[in-house]
Amino acid sequence: MDIHENKIESVSQYIAMMERGPSEFYRGQSQDWPLLPSLSRISHGHIPDLSVLELDILREFKRLSLPYFENVPKGNAEWVIHAQHYGLPTRLLDWTSNPLKALYFAVENLDEDNDGVVWSIDPFNIEYEINEPNLSTSQHYFFRPSHLNLRITSQESYFLVFPLEEGETMLKPLNELFLEQSQRGEYGMVEKMTIPKELKSDFKATLDGLGINKLSIYPGLEGVVESVKDYFAIKNA
Repeated sequence: MDIHENKIESVSQYIAMMERGPSEFYRGQSQDWPLLPSLSRISHGHIPDLSVLELDILREFKRLSLPYFENVPKGNAEWVIHAQHYGLPTRLLDWTSNPLKALYFAVENLDEDNDGVVWSIDPFNIEYEINEPNLSTSQHYFFRPSHLNLRITSQESYFLVFPLEEGETMLKPLNELFLEQSQRGEYGMVEKMTIPKELKSDFKATLDGLGINKLSIYPGLEGVVESVKDYFAIKNA
């Protein structure tokens, strides 16, 4: 099955597409990067084995962060989710169940001179009751995380787990796997929607009118600060 590609020129067109055929999961990107988790996008120097690198990152994160947790994470699964939340590279790829929030991520950064992209997928055989990642999995799968922090709640997050084999030094982008695995019935509808770079500002303004903005996406003081910076058009030096 082919990936359906569409150019989106207004929020109303996007919403109309969602009404015709809503998907389960959405991912917005400010440009058309390969669908890879952060662990596979970093320069990892002297540790080429991604499974070893992940363990080393988690070990150091646990060692240094433990005093700052009121409730200590239970097991590696929760540690991975917290590591993802605070910006450490993991095998998890962020998705959302809310198409408008995915669209926001695609148009959020107006400084980038690239078209935005929203991926949507309607997979078969999804286990909705899984609330933590199975790090020993040999297949890609989505899971619905427990609400361990407010960002997961605000962004209506789902995560896609990438399997990691021992000795693996690179991962295949998910957009390449879509075409391969859909033939085996593992995926339903896969769609890629492109938002022209010159329309990002218009999209962002419309989404703000619908209540999709920094305050609703990023909870707490982080969202307040970013909202104020947006309002006064303050850019980082």
